[in-house]
Amino acid sequence: MKPTDSPHQEDDIEYSILRKDTKLTGDLFFSGRLHIFGSVTGNIISTEEADSTLVLEKGSEINGEIRASNILVHTRISGDIFAYKRLSLKPTALIQGNVHYNELEMEQGATINGNLFAIKKEKPNGFINE
Repeated sequence: MKPTDSPHQEDDIEYSILRKDTKLTGDLFFSGRLHIFGSVTGNIISTEEADSTLVLEKGSEINGEIRASNILVHTRISGDIFAYKRLSLKPTALIQGNVHYNELEMEQGATINGNLFAIKKEKPNGFINE
């Protein structure tokens, strides 16, 4: 089972996998790279400082809030999303919730049923990144 859209070879970065036959109920805290093939009922959280990547594979089921630096979505999510750096929605993505993002990539076929909120970062001198 090889994770999709991985920009690194397996030796370059450590990552965790929640297998297709795994169902998790409760909050999941992670750092680094996490690929989810199974189902999660609860929040998936990585701190903004962690420079994390979350890949929600096609067929996975997510019911809860998601917080991570980089998020790649191939599946249906019921809950709000907070992508501190980048959110990529593939054609099979269906979001039922609000989306907070810094950068957003949305491919044709992806759907968001909720509001979009841009996360603005302030520079030290008071100017806002654009």
